[in-house]
Amino acid sequence: MTSLHHTAEYARWRKLVMLNCEPICIRCGYEVDMTLSGRGPMGPSADHEPPMAITGDISPGLDGSGISHMKCNRQHGGKIGAQRSSASRRGTTTNRSNRQRNQVNCQGCGTLYPPNRKSAGKYCSKDCFDLNRPLAPIWLIQWVYNCVVCGKDCQHNATITTKTETIEPTLNRMICDSQECKAAHPAMLVRDRYRQQNPTSTDNSRRASKYPEMKNRNEKYKIMEQEERKKENLSRSLRSPAALSPFPPRGSVEGKYKPTEPRLHALGFVMPRLETKAPSAVTGSFGGEAADWLTSVFGMELFAWQRYALDRALEHDADMKLVWSAVIITVGRQSGKSWLSRAICMWRLHHGEQFGETQTILHVANKRSTAMEVMRPAGLWATEVYGKKSVKWGNEAAGIELPSGDRWLIHAANDSAGVGYSVSMVFCDEAWKIPQSVISDSIAPTMVMREQPQIYLVSTAGDSQSDLMQSYRQRALDRLDDDEPSTVLLLEWSAPAEADPELVSTWKWGSPEWSDRRETFLAEQWARIEESAFRRQYCNQWVIRSSHWLLDKWWTGTLDPEVRLPESGTWSVAVETDFDGMGHAVAIAAPNLEGLIVVRVTTHRTIAEVDQQLEKIRAEHPSLFIQVTPGYVDRLRQKFDALVGQREAVSATQVLQDLFSRQQLRHDGSQVLQEHFANSKISQRQGGWVLTAPMGRNGVYAARAVMFAVSQAAKAPRSVATIRSRRPTRRHA
Repeated sequence: MTSLHHTAEYARWRKLVMLNCEPICIRCGYEVDMTLSGRGPMGPSADHEPPMAITGDISPGLDGSGISHMKCNRQHGGKIGAQRSSASRRGTTTNRSNRQRNQVNCQGCGTLYPPNRKSAGKYCSKDCFDLNRPLAPIWLIQWVYNCVVCGKDCQHNATITTKTETIEPTLNRMICDSQECKAAHPAMLVRDRYRQQNPTSTDNSRRASKYPEMKNRNEKYKIMEQEERKKENLSRSLRSPAALSPFPPRGSVEGKYKPTEPRLHALGFVMPRLETKAPSAVTGSFGGEAADWLTSVFGMELFAWQRYALDRALEHDADMKLVWSAVIITVGRQSGKSWLSRAICMWRLHHGEQFGETQTILHVANKRSTAMEVMRPAGLWATEVYGKKSVKWGNEAAGIELPSGDRWLIHAANDSAGVGYSVSMVFCDEAWKIPQSVISDSIAPTMVMREQPQIYLVSTAGDSQSDLMQSYRQRALDRLDDDEPSTVLLLEWSAPAEADPELVSTWKWGSPEWSDRRETFLAEQWARIEESAFRRQYCNQWVIRSSHWLLDKWWTGTLDPEVRLPESGTWSVAVETDFDGMGHAVAIAAPNLEGLIVVRVTTHRTIAEVDQQLEKIRAEHPSLFIQVTPGYVDRLRQKFDALVGQREAVSATQVLQDLFSRQQLRHDGSQVLQEHFANSKISQRQGGWVLTAPMGRNGVYAARAVMFAVSQAAKAPRSVATIRSRRPTRRHA
C-alpha cells in the first residue's frame, strides 16, 4: 500500500476522485472541507470501497471511489491491519499444555473448553451462548397516523411488531373509524384525481362545501371512483390536509389593492415614503440658515421638499455638530436633485468656519461630465464673484477654489478618485451607477481625520446590480423603525412595491413636487417606455434585472399584505446572518388553512436583538420550530431546534423556487424582503444550486432566512411512532 501511493496510476486516480466525487466522507458521512490541506486529520483524501489494500488494484476507476477525511481513512486502514494481525495470530500453533492449563468451565453446559474471542470467555460455543443468553426486551412499536379527513389520530391503524429495528408499515387507508370520514374519503380521492387531470379548471361552484362531491355525484364521478379503488397503495400518494396543494390557488390577486395616496406636508409637497427618524440627540438644524443664505447670496430658491431635505440632512446636536455621517436622498427623475446637490455643496463650501477647518468637497459621478453639469452654474457665479482663476474647467483638477482655500473638486468615480486628498464632504451624484469599491476602498478613507465629515448619496432608484446604494440603503432600512437609529439618514420618495404603475396615484409617490405638467409628461412616458424602466425612473422603485431568477409575476402573484400568520399549527422560524456579520434576519413561515405559506421577516443589527425577537415570537405563539445557521451556536440565548447549512440550502432553494412558481407563498411585500431577493442569485456550489449573493456582495440574509423557513414549513406532517415496552420473558431450552 505504501508503494502504491507513489505510483503514477495512484496519482491519476486521486486527481479524478478529487475532481469528480462529492465532498462527503464515505466513512463518516459528514462534509469534507476541500480547502484544507490533505495532510491534516480533517483534510480530503481519496478512498475506495472495498479498500485497495484488500483488492490490490493499482489503477481503480471511479466506481466505488470517494472522498473521505484523512483521519477516517487512516482509522479504517488501522482496522484492516488489526484484522490481519488477529487472523495471523489465530493461525499459529501454540503449546498444547498451555491451552489445557487455561481451560475454563462453560457457564451454559459446564464443560471445560479453551476460551476464545467468539465465546467471550463464558460459553463453549455459539449455540450454547444463543441458548443461554438473556433475552432483550420486546418492544411494541405502534405507528399512529393522522386521518386525512378530520386530522385525528388513527388508533385502529396501529401495527405491533417485536423487531427492535422496524420499517414504517404501508397502510391501505389513512382514515379513522368515524362514519363521516369513511363516507368522505372516496369523494376526496375523486376530487384529487379530478384536479390532477384538470389543473386549469376555474369551476368554483363546488367550492362552497368542504366535500361537495358527496352532494352532487354523477355518472362521471362514479366511474372515476371505481377506477380509483382498483389501484393499489393509492393512499401512499395522498397529501395530508396540512400539506401544500400541488396546484396554484384559484383566482387572481390583481385588482385586490385599493390605490392609496402618499402623505402630504402642510406646505403641499409629498412626504418621503421611507424616512429615518430623528434621534433624541437632535436639538436643531442648519437647514433654515442654509436656505436663507442660498437665497440671499447665491440667488437660489428651493422647492419646499428641497428645504425639508436640507433641514433633515443638516440636523445637529447640543454641541452644534452634525448627527448624520451619511445622507441618502433618492427621488424620481427630473424632480430637482441637481438643484439640491448644488445647494448643499455651495453652502458647505462657504461655511468652513462652522466646522473649524478649511473645507474640501469631493463631487464624484459615474461620468465626469455629469458632475460638471451640476457644478457649472456655481462655477459661472464664482467666476463673476472671485475671478476667473477661482474656477478650473479642464480635465485635471476641475472645480472651484475660493481665496480662503476651500475647494470643490470634480472627479470621475474610479479607483483613483479622492486618493491623496483629505476630504470634508463627499457628494455622489447618480450613486446607483457608482461601484461600492470606489467609495469603500478609495474615497471613504480620505474622511477619517476631518471634522464632521459627511457623504451624500443622491440618486434615482437603480436595479439589483447597484451595490453601493443597496448596501447603504440596507443599513438604513434595518434601523428605520428604531427609536435611536444609526448615523445613516434615508429620505426616499418611492412608490410601494404593490402599487399599480398605471395609476396616477402611484406616480405621485416618486415625485415630491407634483403638478399638472408633470402628470402630462409622465402619461406620455408611460405610453412610450418599458414598464420596468418607468418604474425605476419615475416611480423610483428598485426593480429586479430582467435575467433574474425571481420573475416579476412570481413576486406580484404572491403579494398579499392583508394575510396574517395562522393562529394554530407550528411556526417555522429561521435565523440567518449577513456574510460580514453586520445584519441578522428572523423569518417566520407557517401554512394556513388554505394551504398557503404565510411569510414574515424582520432584520436586526445585533444578536441581542435577535434574542429579543425570538423571545417575542415565542410569547406570541409557543409552538415553534427554530432553525439557525452554525454561526449562532453558543451565541444565542434562546433555544433552537436544528442547525441548517449549505447542505440544507440546496434542497431549500428548490423548494423556494417551486413555491414561487406555483404562487403558494404569501408575503407582505416589505422593502427589505424585496431588495434582498433582488440582490440574490442562484449559483452552483459543491453540493448543488444554492440561493446566495453575487461574488463580493452581501444583503441577501433575509431572503436566505425565508428560504430555510418556508422549506421547513412546506414539509408534510410525518407519522409519529409511539414506543412502549413490557417486561421480557425467558425462553426455556
